[in-house]
Amino acid sequence: MGHIDDNLKHIFAEAIYKESGLDKDVCDEISFHMIDWKGELIELCQLLHDPSEYSSKQIMQIIQAFLMHATEHSMAASELLLGYTPENIFRK
Repeated sequence: MGHIDDNLKHIFAEAIYKESGLDKDVCDEISFHMIDWKGELIELCQLLHDPSEYSSKQIMQIIQAFLMHATEHSMAASELLLGYTPENIFRK
């Protein structure tokens, strides 16, 4: 991770530690899981802001990249911070 991401990871970890009381190593792991997919989130936000700038292929690639990277990390962070792994509540 670069300096900016290291700083962000530290800020997240400190906030989580202060508010949750979890072990610092666990807070570091949660913060990692919350920022590792930042690049995909930025791309998705740019797409949401102006989708007309993207081809259908680019849209699909951005969506797939976000889902493949962010989903696993957010599930891991949820398990560590909230104590459970989310399920698909929309599945019938």
